[in-house]
Amino acid sequence: MSEKNNKIKISVIIPVYNSEKTLRRCLDSVLAQTLDGIEIIVLDDGSEDNSYNIMTEYDDKYDNVRIVGLKHVGQGLARNIGLDMARGEYIGFVDSDDKISNVMYETLYNRIGDADICQCNSWLIQSHGRHKEELKPYDGTVVVTDRLKYMNDFFFTYLHSHGCCNKMFRKSFLSKNGILFADNELVYSEDMYFNILTVKYLTKIVFVNEMLYYYYQNKDSHSHAFSMDKMRKLCRLYDMTAQDDFKYILARMGVLDICTQLTSFDSDYSEILSRKDFKHLLHLALRAPEAMYQRLIILGILLLGNKQAMWIIRRYYGRFQRDTDK
Repeated sequence: MSEKNNKIKISVIIPVYNSEKTLRRCLDSVLAQTLDGIEIIVLDDGSEDNSYNIMTEYDDKYDNVRIVGLKHVGQGLARNIGLDMARGEYIGFVDSDDKISNVMYETLYNRIGDADICQCNSWLIQSHGRHKEELKPYDGTVVVTDRLKYMNDFFFTYLHSHGCCNKMFRKSFLSKNGILFADNELVYSEDMYFNILTVKYLTKIVFVNEMLYYYYQNKDSHSHAFSMDKMRKLCRLYDMTAQDDFKYILARMGVLDICTQLTSFDSDYSEILSRKDFKHLLHLALRAPEAMYQRLIILGILLLGNKQAMWIIRRYYGRFQRDTDK
């Protein structure tokens, strides 16, 4: 299929950084789509391996592949460059170490209708090869009349996933509302930031309960690495987004997320407990609709010394970490 002779229906944006081992698998899966009218924008984010040469090979062979070489700007800003280049009516994202079903975009394209977003389910593929369904089964169209209720019922409960790659977005929806990714130097999880912005403007979303995206979980990747820098950026992400009508529920989500991940630290993390943005989230979370014992937990973290607060976090939030590790 030559995109030059067809209407571009979907622009698929793929940022690449040192992905020579998985890039062919990724690109082949996107090129194998049963839907025509797909352009593939591949952005090399300053790779130091053979990734760019592989990209050049595909660019020479396929008319609908466009490649860009960048200095290392981070995945968030690379995706923004891809969004600026995109000519499709819809936008999709694929990570260079993952792959997609050959019917993914045809399925989402046929289901989206007049919605802003269409989301499918994903397979989580662990390092030992085990497949695990990422999301709870849910299929149907949701008209969003109360975004705060949607945030609580769908985003907080992870029915609306926090990633971008299992979704297709209407480009005009993103452009009209100025929705872009954050700089990875500022926040951790640019996907979460992007999704929070989409929920703030969402009017309609379609859920497709088919496993069409294959997410390979590499425990050495930055998304699975625990570090103090990651926690600083996570605090900053929630502090930046916990604004306006969403401030209480996002503060509640932020405290849960940050404290759960802190249970993975063996070392002292008093620095995080002392941060102004984390304390601000704790204060806001106290005003969120929570059970009394949950408020007491948050109050204890806020008022007790760091040693006692760390004990509370390990005891209370450790169970959530165990649940996510299953």
